Amino acid sequence: MKIQVLPIEIINEIAAGEILEKPANAVKELVENAIDAGSTSIKIELEEVGRNLIRVTDNGLGIPKEDLPLAIEKHATSKLNTKDLYDINYLGFRGEALHSIAVTSEMKIASCFNGDGYVIDAQTKEIKPHHIKCGTVVEVRKLFHNIPNKLRFLRSEKTELSSITELLNRLALVNPSIAFELISNGRQVLDYQATTPLKRMEQLKVLGKEFVENMIHIKHTNDGISGELFLGLPTLTQKKNNSLIFVNGRPVKDGLISSVMRHAYNDYIPKNTYPIAVVFIRIQNNDVDVNIHPNKSEVKFRDPQVIRKFLLSVTSKNLTQCSHSTSTTVANRAFERFNQLVEKQSNFHNETGSKITRNHSLYLPEERKVTVQPEECAKQFEHKTNLDFDHTQNNQEPFHFSTDPLEESLSMINNKKTPDGYPNKLPLGQQQSPSSSSLHEKQNTSFLQQQVRKTNRCEQLQDEKHFETFGKFKCQIHGTFIITETENEMIIIDQHAAHERILYEQMKNSITSPGQNLLIAEFIPLSERVVEILSLNGEKLKEIGLVVERVSHCAVMVNSLPEVFKNTPTNELIEEVASLLEEDIEPRTLLERIYANIACKRAIKANHNLTREEIEELLKLMENIPHTGQCNHGRPTHIRLPRKEIEKLFLRS
Repeated sequence: MKIQVLPIEIINEIAAGEILEKPANAVKELVENAIDAGSTSIKIELEEVGRNLIRVTDNGLGIPKEDLPLAIEKHATSKLNTKDLYDINYLGFRGEALHSIAVTSEMKIASCFNGDGYVIDAQTKEIKPHHIKCGTVVEVRKLFHNIPNKLRFLRSEKTELSSITELLNRLALVNPSIAFELISNGRQVLDYQATTPLKRMEQLKVLGKEFVENMIHIKHTNDGISGELFLGLPTLTQKKNNSLIFVNGRPVKDGLISSVMRHAYNDYIPKNTYPIAVVFIRIQNNDVDVNIHPNKSEVKFRDPQVIRKFLLSVTSKNLTQCSHSTSTTVANRAFERFNQLVEKQSNFHNETGSKITRNHSLYLPEERKVTVQPEECAKQFEHKTNLDFDHTQNNQEPFHFSTDPLEESLSMINNKKTPDGYPNKLPLGQQQSPSSSSLHEKQNTSFLQQQVRKTNRCEQLQDEKHFETFGKFKCQIHGTFIITETENEMIIIDQHAAHERILYEQMKNSITSPGQNLLIAEFIPLSERVVEILSLNGEKLKEIGLVVERVSHCAVMVNSLPEVFKNTPTNELIEEVASLLEEDIEPRTLLERIYANIACKRAIKANHNLTREEIEELLKLMENIPHTGQCNHGRPTHIRLPRKEIEKLFLRS
């Protein structure tokens, strides 16, 4: 076949196909035009989710009669001239949208400008007077009627309507001063009145009701960048990166901002999960390029590092300020599980002949009395819930790590007398034999004991201590969970998760120098693979104070270690570092990951009974150290159960 120039009709259809993939794209272009026209009210009407009709009505500035024919010409626009390509103040600017819609449908535009109303037929170009009194009405019928292939690839009405709804939610979110209404087949789907940004966020619930209840609202301006952020608490996460990003009023997908937000939450959320956030960025127009995607859904920043620094600073600072908070989602999940157990037990009692008395308490008849062991209840609860509090296995090989040169005998704390009525060891649960070495058990508890000695050497325990955030300590159960109460809440604390975060934060803040030279270099035999990994990452290791010299294909010499690791077995540390280096992470992140792993292995394990003094010291540290709302893996360290919700479990009014 010879090379030939395509007919203009085919060229137009190909170009239109790049802009209009589905009805939502047409709705987007028309609504963005209405926003650019200064509208304060926009109404969208659909029939068959836009395949039969899309009508967009606004109260904007309108189009003069003489401009109506140009409005449907290709690359004709009032929003851009030759000097403004990198200083764009509008959502639309290419002059392609109306032309593309006209090519693929039957379209009419009615508009009023300075009190004069006219309508143009996009196919015949005929202009007639019209009774319209304000703004513009664009009516699109039979979308894709002349491109059957497009129609074949459209999804179900439910899916297409969902796409349109999601689009309008995003546009409504970034334009709270505009009222939006969506009607589909005569049924009102959306109705948003003009309001403030915060109230619009509450109206939309685009990221769910839980997000609205568990977010931090931030406004910040610095170095020509203005940001308004709605950040979900760290214990509120998602499996996919569905956070919403807006740059200069434009909904976009941006890899830079997404990665920065994930990095800011790196210390607080589980691996393979993402934070939930809504990010609004305002920046000088000439510092961002919006003309890199047909649908204008992507942007490129002139100086990405400025954006990165701004977002990291704002996000990290505010996450620190809410460091003791956990989302209501955690408690809600717990109550869901409790309710399931209550319902199951209720059904069991009813099946065995139990009766519900007037005060709704449940009981078993004496002749059918069943004895249930606490261990069985615990197993049943563990089976029923996916709130996995036990983060470690007791048979893990520990890191041997010392945070304080004043390592002393356990006898000081074990032999310490307490006032009458306060047993030294808590009575709940049986003391269990450790599964690892006695040295490991000593290291697990010695840190808390050292803190107790520092603050309580010369004083005896008097009244119950009351902590501002965590209230009064009540008991420890199963050697794993600590129960405290405030005036209106019961709090369940996972002692391992809490201690893990405390150790991690203290390690991060205790570094005074990047590395310390060893008096005698240490020879470490390793596998060839590990030696190769260390050799390839020598410079990265130096940045964290670890100097490793390759001496053979299966051995290295360690000349310098970060000071915090001086009491950690070097071979274990090197193996740990090598495994992390395979993930190709930056030095600071590498160091933090090592801290996290060590903290996890050093922290108090489950099934380990603590004294009252140790527990109160743990609570004190939780109050004073940041980010104790979640452990290093992002799991919650505690759950707050409101008294009113607990009463509901017992059908108390």
